[in-house]
Formats: sequence, structure tokens, C-alpha cells
Amino acid sequence: MSREKLNLLCIDDDPICLEQIHHTLAPVADRFRFHCATTPTEAINLHKNKPADIVITDLKMSEMDGIRLIERMKHINRNTIYMLLSGHADLDTALAAINDIHPFRFLTKPVSSDALRHALDAAILEINLLKLKMILHASHSAVESLRIGIAYLNDARQLTYANYSAKHIFATTGFFQIGTDRILRCMNTKETYEFHDFLENVRACRDDAGKHAVFRFRGRNITHFLFASANYHPRDGDN
Repeated sequence: MSREKLNLLCIDDDPICLEQIHHTLAPVADRFRFHCATTPTEAINLHKNKPADIVITDLKMSEMDGIRLIERMKHINRNTIYMLLSGHADLDTALAAINDIHPFRFLTKPVSSDALRHALDAAILEINLLKLKMILHASHSAVESLRIGIAYLNDARQLTYANYSAKHIFATTGFFQIGTDRILRCMNTKETYEFHDFLENVRACRDDAGKHAVFRFRGRNITHFLFASANYHPRDGDN
């Protein structure tokens, strides 16, 4: 399976510099969709139409300097990796931008092939870490919206529901008292203990192939199914 290409946007009012960067990236062309802009206005329009994953912009441009440009582009997408390209004579100005725009990297002209590729490798790693964080956050949001109930035992071996569907199922069985801390207080019934033992067995299978299972509650007028997993981890702050 081929890797998804990242959108790389380079901005410089000197077309020769853009061509040099494009030439330097030729050996890794399979990793990027290369876009270029010779004015900040063109770059902003491109970024609005299709936010870039990585932006490399020159510091000194006649229409708008790279610091102000990055500030504008961050309003479009803060998750983009922004790098600033400057000459040695402009290094003090570039370093002063740290507190204003927090660029991911400074690159000095003329940028070497190794320096550019190392910077892009670091940017790709940062993008992947950000995506991982977003996936983890989305997974908990998805759990909350599922119609199937999900429950788990916390570290204190207390029965805990993970989403609203599970809370609703527990409430309708008549076997549990629902706490505001997501912890369920079990009534003294046979099925309550059976369910607790079921969760203990699921937890014990953490290192085995069967890491999840379904428990069937025979409620008052309806049968409920509840999913339990040894792989579910609550968000920090969830009880």
C-alpha cells in the first residue's frame, strides 16, 4: 500500500530559490505534493483552498514578511508545520520571531539537501504524532456516541460504564445504582455477580486473543447486549 503524500507549500518571491528547493526534494518526491507560491497572497489562497501539511516560507518578501505570513496562515490551520527560511544577515530577525510565531524550524539560505531533508523528516514525525493524538481523542468521542454499551473495570476493580448507552442499559436492568462518578453500585442479585465475574474474565484475557466479549442482560421487558473490552482505556479525568 502506497503512503499518502503530504502537501508541502513553499513560498519565496524568488522563483530560482523555489526551483532549487524543488530540485533538492526530487529524491523524496514520492512523499510530497509540492506546491509553490511567489507571493504571500497566492500562498494564503492556496492554503485556504487546501491547507498544507508543511509550509516553508522565506523571511524577506516585498509584499509581506514570512513572520506576518505565518501568523495569517495559522488562522487558517494551526496544525500545519511552519518553517522559516532566512539568510544569514536576517538571522537576528528570524530568531526574534520565536516568541511571535513559534516556527517549527529555521532554515538558512542556501539550504543544504541534508538540512532540508532532516527538517522534513522531523516535520513528518511531528505530523504523525499529532494525528495519533487526534485519533485517540476521536476514539473516546466515538465511544460516547455508540449505541452499543461499553463497560470496564477500573484499577480498583469497580464496575464502570464508558458511555451513555451503557448507562441506559444498566439503569433499565434494575440491578444497579448509578453513581455520578460513572461507578455502578451493584444490588445483591445473582446476575450482578455474574456480570462482575464476566468482566474479571475479560480483564484476565488482556494478553490473549479473546480480548473482548458480549454479555446479555435479560432486563424487565427487553434483552440488552453490552460489550466489554480489556483494551479500553478511559480518558484522563474520567472515573
